[in-house]
Amino acid sequence: MSSISFAIVYSFLWLLGLFPFRCLYILSDIITFFLRDVFKYRQQIILNNLRNSFPKKSDDEIKQIARKYYAHLSDTFVETIKLIHISESEMQKRCKYNNLTIVDELFAQKRSIVAVIGHYGNWEYMIGFPFFTKYNVLTLYKPLTNKKFNNFYIKLRSKFGVKPVSMKESYKKLMEYKQGNIPTITAFISDQTPHKDEIQYWTNFLNQDTAVFLGPEKIAKKLDFTVLYFQMRKVKRGFYEMDISTLTNNPKNTAEYEITNLHVKKLEETIKLQPEYWLWSHRRWKTKKV
Repeated sequence: MSSISFAIVYSFLWLLGLFPFRCLYILSDIITFFLRDVFKYRQQIILNNLRNSFPKKSDDEIKQIARKYYAHLSDTFVETIKLIHISESEMQKRCKYNNLTIVDELFAQKRSIVAVIGHYGNWEYMIGFPFFTKYNVLTLYKPLTNKKFNNFYIKLRSKFGVKPVSMKESYKKLMEYKQGNIPTITAFISDQTPHKDEIQYWTNFLNQDTAVFLGPEKIAKKLDFTVLYFQMRKVKRGFYEMDISTLTNNPKNTAEYEITNLHVKKLEETIKLQPEYWLWSHRRWKTKKV
């Protein structure tokens, strides 16, 4: 994308983000109609993913989940645009965190944390977590091919103090914090798809053989970080809550792949509660186990 094209797109998104939520949700309803009923955006991918994940559900149930998913996908789009201008007070109202005593007690012990989340609800809303903790909050990301949009997302995610770190630099950066005795909490989006040349482990996830990243487990075991799971819930349109739970305080004492299987199972349980809020249009299972 040329600089001029990016400037036009960014200016449009910047202006759109000025609109109040009630207007953006009207836009979301319009987008939903076009994605679902006109363009049928990735319809077969969505339906196939759902059918393979929930083989016991009827076709009517699958289609109903898909319809709800299109509406949620449109909502996350406009909500993310709104993050460009959202205020601190508004951000704190729209994503709250439960069980924060777990985090506070770990901070008192100067324990660093691996926080595992998934592409569920609106994961971008975690940019407001620095309001709720004394930790240095880091988030790991895979750089986008388009450098201009990559820089846009870095700026957006760091708006309230989150420090984005590329996955390739994660171990080095976390080691620097550890050596400086600075406790960190690092968010890993655990359900990204590894490149076929990077696959080191397969597990069963949503009824399918699934390649998973071992990053959260490797970091936790090497650096002795507590592992927490952040379960997002959509309370109502535009409002989310995170339920925090402990997966392990003693990562070095866990068996190989134990941490990975724990957080994969937790995410699976989350998805089964309200499946329409997961990222079904992603080609999650495009790489098959040989």
